[in-house]
Amino acid sequence: GAIEVSAANTKGQVLIAIQDDGVGLPENVSLHDSPGFGLQLVLALAEQMAAAVRLEQSAGAGTRIVLVFAE
Repeated sequence: GAIEVSAANTKGQVLIAIQDDGVGLPENVSLHDSPGFGLQLVLALAEQMAAAVRLEQSAGAGTRIVLVFAE
């Protein structure tokens, strides 16, 4: 599997994205109600850093998590 990490500064926001090419998360998994420690850790760290978190999934194309920081 491959993991891609990217960062961009656009429209007054800093975006940090982490994406993999795995099978993705089950459709019934919610970012804010996940029982998994990994997503809970991402949310806790984002909250501490005042960032918004976006979860993007594509069928069979992995999962992408985007952290959005206001400048």
